[in-house]
Amino acid sequence: MSEEYKYTVSICNYNMENTIKESLLSILNNVNDDFEVLVVDESTDNSRKIIKKLQEKHDNLRLVEVQQDPGRNLGMMRNIGIREANGEFVLIYVDADDRYECGIVDFAKIYEQLSEKLGKDFYIDGANIKISSKDFLLNEVPHRNLPIAAAEEDFAIRLLYNNDIIYLDHTPFSEEIDKPDRKQKKTYGFKRSFRATVSRFQMGITFESLFKHMVVCDDRLETKDKLVNFIILPLAYLFSLPKQSYSVPDEFRDWKERDRRQPSLTYTLPELEEKLNVSIDRDKLSECGREKFYSVETGRWN
Repeated sequence: MSEEYKYTVSICNYNMENTIKESLLSILNNVNDDFEVLVVDESTDNSRKIIKKLQEKHDNLRLVEVQQDPGRNLGMMRNIGIREANGEFVLIYVDADDRYECGIVDFAKIYEQLSEKLGKDFYIDGANIKISSKDFLLNEVPHRNLPIAAAEEDFAIRLLYNNDIIYLDHTPFSEEIDKPDRKQKKTYGFKRSFRATVSRFQMGITFESLFKHMVVCDDRLETKDKLVNFIILPLAYLFSLPKQSYSVPDEFRDWKERDRRQPSLTYTLPELEEKLNVSIDRDKLSECGREKFYSVETGRWN
């Protein structure tokens, strides 16, 4: 298999046998020969068999099999995917339970043009897809060993603090694949919420801040949800004490500080061109790409 890829689409998979084929095919059918599609897999289901079957017809699909490790969270899995990437640029937060349509190639081309014109590496956060250079992701902001939501929150906080992130507002080109089996598991949401809360304490988010936003101030939550959070918070704090702790800049110890800063760093592509005084060569984008990135009617943060 050729290793001369410019871009790597990095996907972390764990037991997504019901969605992995549809997801991978949707990606493979919407990229070109400049892209490798890399799956880092620690599954115990039939995911690997499905991926290996797809490899018979797709030379740019690569599988990295890792043994299960209870101490390794999603953040470390993302680092493995970035480290294993053959591409100079790596697209991350591409999920094995989403289907994709045209737009991936254009997203990568937009990043490359912006990076060349600005003369620096940075990170673009798009709609369910992100990109930066492999070197930047590995050496400047490697993911910490945190699970799911917390890994992304911690990662974004460090990018925000260093002014290295741009939120790009565009028409989404992915959607979640329906997973009725997961929806039937009533404990799934509770477990995920509890783990995320434990991890936020590990990050350095204060108890006072989480209590304020999860119990007192969030009017979107029903009373029963606030009561659940009232119980979860002290338990999660106790669970976090023996775990590895990290630190975030003091101003980000308030859980919602990240959310408060995001709108001021969110741009449509035309707004970003004006802000940075650069122009994207639209001729290098597909018709689909021009539609996805130049016809946004409402912002993500409206």
